[in-house]
Parts: sequence; structure tokens; C-alpha cells
Amino acid sequence: METRHQFVWRFQVPAAAVQITSQVDGRRRPARTTESSVFVGKSGAWSRALTHAVGVWLKWSIRLIVVSPLLVLAAKWIGAIAVVPFVLSVVSAALAFNLYFVFAAIRHLRERSHVRQFPFGRRGADRLGLFRDHESAVVGKVALLTPASDTMVWREVWTRGGVRPRRAAEGDDFAIIPDDGSAPIVVRLEAPPILLGTPETDVGASALTASLRHVGGLTDERVYALTLREGTSVALFLDVSTEVPRLDHIELGGTIRRLGSRPDSPYRGSVQARGRLARSTESAPLRIRVL
Repeated sequence: METRHQFVWRFQVPAAAVQITSQVDGRRRPARTTESSVFVGKSGAWSRALTHAVGVWLKWSIRLIVVSPLLVLAAKWIGAIAVVPFVLSVVSAALAFNLYFVFAAIRHLRERSHVRQFPFGRRGADRLGLFRDHESAVVGKVALLTPASDTMVWREVWTRGGVRPRRAAEGDDFAIIPDDGSAPIVVRLEAPPILLGTPETDVGASALTASLRHVGGLTDERVYALTLREGTSVALFLDVSTEVPRLDHIELGGTIRRLGSRPDSPYRGSVQARGRLARSTESAPLRIRVL
């Protein structure tokens, strides 16, 4: 695999913080810590909803406690039954108070750890709901941009546990040849795309390249791995693209690349044809689903 880009995400506590180190076109960028909502926004929704519901219950119980003494004062006219609302409101408030703190604690713990819930399930399920807008998906096959030394274009791994999970990836820019015959799409990786597929679930660090083990700080850990190779069928969820005038002269990071029509390439068109360019950036990562 031609390793032009390397990325490592080290998730911090609280969950939204992530430390990013990257190398794009062989040039290392300064490490930085930022807030990322890509993998953290939807997990724990049920605990937030329960906490809110119990909070509303507690609020109304306290209001009932404030009002119910008026009924106690009226007991001589309406009887001993006037004490019942006061007793019920006190019991209700005590129960709601305890439940509120239980659910708030559960919510706090989940928000500290829910980044361990990867964007993919064991069978490729879309766990974070990031791939629902099917109308923007372009289905096609991965193709190499020459020069290239291997048919593998992208490898991404996620550590399977720990307080601070890591996401490490390396690879090269590539192209996608749409099945409908439309213009090829050149994928420029200035930041890692969000990749969804059925992961390899029992991969040892020893099975990874030395460079990926090094940048990810991986030793004897078991990881989840996702891989893109030439010929892999994918769906690219594309929002914005620009035009590529010629597929045999594509400037990416100061290097001239080309989409060659080699005998084993998915691309059979003219290298002088026009194409499209899609960029994956930190603010707008591309979404790619392996089919």
C-alpha cells in the first residue's frame, strides 16, 4: 500500500475531545486537540431522555408539596383525606429525587465512554445514523491512482477497549468509478473519511503494517479493521465536488497523479476524460460505505 497519508485519533475524557495527529502527503502536521461531534452525538439518547423525564416529574412533585399544605389546613372541612395529597407528593418527590440522581449518574458515565461505540456494528450496521441520506450516494468501485505500489488504498483500525480508544488509519488518495457510467470521482484524503462496513473483528497488531502499528501506538492489542482495495464496491455519500479537467493529469498535494486504464483496473474510459474531485476534510469528512 502506498502510504501518503496517516491519521491517528486519540479519544479523550470527556468523550467529545479528541487529539489528532496526521501526516498528509508525507508532511507531518502539528498535533492538536479539538472537539469532535462525529462519533459522540447520538449515543446515550435514552439516558438523557429518562433524566429529563424524571426531572419534570421531580419539578411537579415539588410544586405539589408547596400546594398540598393548603389542603391540610382545610382538613376540618373536607376530612382526613386532605392529608393524602401531601403524603403522596412527599413520597413522589423523594422517589423522583433518588431516580434523578441515578439516571444522571448513568448519563454521566455513558457520556464519558460512548465513543467506544464505533460507527459500525459487527455486521456493518450504521450505529450512529450517519448513512441514511441514500439519495446522495454514488455507488461504484475503488480504483487506484498511479503511481501506486499496491492494490490496497486504505486501512483503518479501531482499538477495541480502554479508557481512551484510538482510531488509526493510513493510505492514499484513490478514485471511485460509478456503476452508472458517470464521471469518475477522485477522492482526496486531507482527513480520514467515515468508513462503514463489516469489520475484521479479531485482528492482531502484528497483522498490520509496521508504519500503522507505529503511528497508532499499537502493540499486542486486538483491533477492528476496515480495508479498501482496488475493485471494492462502495457507496460514496457525496455532498460537494469540483471538476477535474483531465484524469491523466490530477494535481494532488503537489504531485501529478493519473487514473490509468490498466488491464485490471475498474476504469475502462479515456484518461483524457473529465472527472470530479471530492475532498475529505476535518470539517466535512466524506462518508464511504463498503458494500
